[in-house]
Amino acid sequence: MTSDRPAREHLYRLSNRILDGALEVHAQLGPGLAKDAYEAALCRTMTLDGLRYEMPREVPVGLGGLDLDGGIRLGLLVEECVVVEVEALAHFHRRHVSRLRQCLAVTRHACGLLINFEVAHLPDGIHQVFCGMPSRPFSPSRSFSPSLPSA
Repeated sequence: MTSDRPAREHLYRLSNRILDGALEVHAQLGPGLAKDAYEAALCRTMTLDGLRYEMPREVPVGLGGLDLDGGIRLGLLVEECVVVEVEALAHFHRRHVSRLRQCLAVTRHACGLLINFEVAHLPDGIHQVFCGMPSRPFSPSRSFSPSLPSA
């Protein structure tokens, strides 16, 4: 057993808690809203779950001691270790996952979640990225079903 196993288990559990919150948001709101609405709802869910997070911000990128203009946009940073990119896109492209990987490399975080709320079935819109760690399939801790509008 390696000494970093507890840290890996913590990241797996934390990412599952975040994704459980995302499933709850999607079950309540469904697809069709703007990215900002989903991000705000996910933040509210994480707050209620006792998770700390930082809002998205620019992170400088350097080359040979020189800071480059533009940097990279860091999504939500949850518990100082998981980067969460919230999207509401018709289709994911490889560049979205590549961008998340680049963000993880620049910030030296080991876990990233790309969550696209613009899908009918949220698990189809989830990409988990673990740097230097084996991936695990996400398994929700409880069942979520969309709430239907009352007649």
